[in-house]
Amino acid sequence: MPLQEGVAISSTWDMAKDGKAWFDPSRQREISVRIAARRARLNPERKAIQARLLAKWRSK
Repeated sequence: MPLQEGVAISSTWDMAKDGKAWFDPSRQREISVRIAARRARLNPERKAIQARLLAKWRSK
């Protein structure tokens, strides 16, 4: 297949990707626990922050 001039071959838009990097779900949990511990003192608040972070990272 011949290459076309002026076409960005490695563009994330052309490849139908969103540009987000994937990282291991267990690592996501570890990082969310650490961030929540820094931001909140109460346990329910920590759980809410963890849930928000995980939802944000796992969404596409």
